[in-house]
Amino acid sequence: MHLPDYFRTPLPRLDLAARWLAVIWVFVIPLSTAANSLTRALLLLAWVMAGGFVVRWHSVRSQPLAWVSVAFFAWIVVGATYTSADGTAVLDHLSKYSKLLFLPLMLSLLQERPWRTRALNAFVCAMTITLLASMLHVAWAFPGAKATQDNAAGNHYIFTNYIQQNVMMSLFALVCLVRARWPASPGRRWMWLALAALAILNIAVFVGGRTGYLTLGACLLVFAMTSTPMRWRLPALAAVAGLAVLLYAISPQAQRRVDQVASEVQSRAEDGTTTSSGLRMGFWTGSLRLIAIHPALGTGTASYQQEFCRAMSPQWCGLAANGHPHNQPLHSWVENGFPGFLLACLLIALPAWLGRTAPAPERLMLFGVSAAFLVHSLLNASIFHIEGYFFLTLLAATLPAVSGKARED
Repeated sequence: MHLPDYFRTPLPRLDLAARWLAVIWVFVIPLSTAANSLTRALLLLAWVMAGGFVVRWHSVRSQPLAWVSVAFFAWIVVGATYTSADGTAVLDHLSKYSKLLFLPLMLSLLQERPWRTRALNAFVCAMTITLLASMLHVAWAFPGAKATQDNAAGNHYIFTNYIQQNVMMSLFALVCLVRARWPASPGRRWMWLALAALAILNIAVFVGGRTGYLTLGACLLVFAMTSTPMRWRLPALAAVAGLAVLLYAISPQAQRRVDQVASEVQSRAEDGTTTSSGLRMGFWTGSLRLIAIHPALGTGTASYQQEFCRAMSPQWCGLAANGHPHNQPLHSWVENGFPGFLLACLLIALPAWLGRTAPAPERLMLFGVSAAFLVHSLLNASIFHIEGYFFLTLLAATLPAVSGKARED
């Protein structure tokens, strides 16, 4: 059957607009929720109007993660057929998980190396703005900063909440270290090292958040293990450990947040519902109970809150209004059974596996994104929240390098 040209080849001007919108989207994700939504809508519109779906299909069909992403969303849709949740909750969940479909879309637009470079540069620009604004906020709590609006004294997050900023800043630090290790020009090495040092200091000293400490640690460990020869890996790990001790020693905020974890875990039996760590442990315990009852197919899409209420006490029931257990693999298993759990794990871990064959800088980035994605997913519902867009777009800006079909022109 002969397809119209619209389906076979993208319209050049609209295709170019879609590619630039993809780059702009990467730029605005760290900076503005409203701009994120608007740019995403314009990107989807331009992608559809440009057509060329045959070409786009050929460009992404060799990417295993694109298949995993689409299969994950499709299985969530299947879970809506046997859920105990109402239609409104199901539609809300489908809307949140629809971000999975943007991974193959972005992959189809960022096949060529210049576009991947532009996308990563856009992320670097956005996070440099965030970093400089955050450091300025230390001296002047200007009104536009989110920390100022939240009256978060001693905290210096700017455009998003402190967890989101720290997670993105962790990957920014990794990008800077990678560019310092393999600089485009030797004269820029010190600039990238300075930015990396500022980003690490910003997370450890000026923006509170234990998730950020862990994602930063994961990124630094990946860098130490991947960027150094075998004989230097033990000293590199020792250097990361020494840096962690130094940052802990100079940051009262880090000391308070880290020490708080131990006290919260120890006191969970008495006040588990009043502390962050205690809440997570309670959510995870309830989730494991539900998994034991429905291990194969789960309880259905968007059913977590009401099923959790059936498994736990009324006191815990009122705390489950966020609709997830602050753990992406557990959330996927509770609602969508073992297939959902497996697909969530593949989405997180497969980039690192695929990265084994990528060039050194891309390999390190894929390892780092997978490591940060894993840490964040064990403490939050990564794909459920807006951070999912961040992880998926960074993967799209790096993944094509593992495919021999990715074009470098």
